[in-house]
Amino acid sequence: MTNAEQHELLREIIHRQTTPSAPPLRILFTGPAGCGKTFVLRLAMDLYNRYSNTANTAYNAFVICASTGKAAVVVGGTTVHAVFKLSRKTTGPNKGRRPQRQ
Repeated sequence: MTNAEQHELLREIIHRQTTPSAPPLRILFTGPAGCGKTFVLRLAMDLYNRYSNTANTAYNAFVICASTGKAAVVVGGTTVHAVFKLSRKTTGPNKGRRPQRQ
């Protein structure tokens, strides 16, 4: 079961899928562990695919990415760095060095 805010997002997805002139929807999920990000993301993907088949648009025409590899695996996506082909290289004295963990 979804809360009111989640429900509103899902309704907006349906609206965008059934309104050809609607602009694309870009969503950023944030929140602490266990708040329902993955749950709502999976519902959103399911709705998108359901309505895409009837709205004559592409199936799975979305990109799921996360900031870490672990999070990407959980949602069945990839990292932001991989999607946008971002390099970990830097300039200056730290060029080519891996960041140190604390």
